[in-house]
Amino acid sequence: MENCKTSYRIFKKDSLVESVRIPPSKLDNYSAFILNSLKEREKKCNKNGYIHKILKIDNIGEGIIYEGDFSGDVIFKVKYEALVCSPKVNDVIECNVLQLSTFQSDIIAQQGPLFIVVIFDKIKDKGTLKQGDKILVKVVATRYVYAMPILKVVSTFVKKIDQTKDAMESLFVDDFDFIEQE
Repeated sequence: MENCKTSYRIFKKDSLVESVRIPPSKLDNYSAFILNSLKEREKKCNKNGYIHKILKIDNIGEGIIYEGDFSGDVIFKVKYEALVCSPKVNDVIECNVLQLSTFQSDIIAQQGPLFIVVIFDKIKDKGTLKQGDKILVKVVATRYVYAMPILKVVSTFVKKIDQTKDAMESLFVDDFDFIEQE
């Protein structure tokens, strides 16, 4: 497990820069339009990865109108902070087993927006894995499609995470809180 990072969090705060195009009719309140435009990009992939949540706008640059563009739209460079999921090679991710292949040569797992294919290679633990188990995987490759709500990850198996009885009980959520007593 050498060269593996030990952080299992998939979302990281990142500073990003993007161009936002504003039509002339929206220029009276352009900062609100920019925020709404950025919010529409949440829960989707772009060149930076999967944008989970826009946290704040740091800076709105000067607007530019291009000479050959007769729409009158103004383009602003916007610097903002967001929670981003963009796993890199050798990152270690904690995920849940969704499906085992028939011959247990690979499994499908998920963690948040990550759809993970886990490839086994002579691992003794694979026979004990079942749907719902928590495992650690090491990222081999990633692929994201623009405007899609998932990232595809290919990874190798690191280890199964043992869940103690206390840990399992802490995962229990009382779903009956919404029922009012008469």
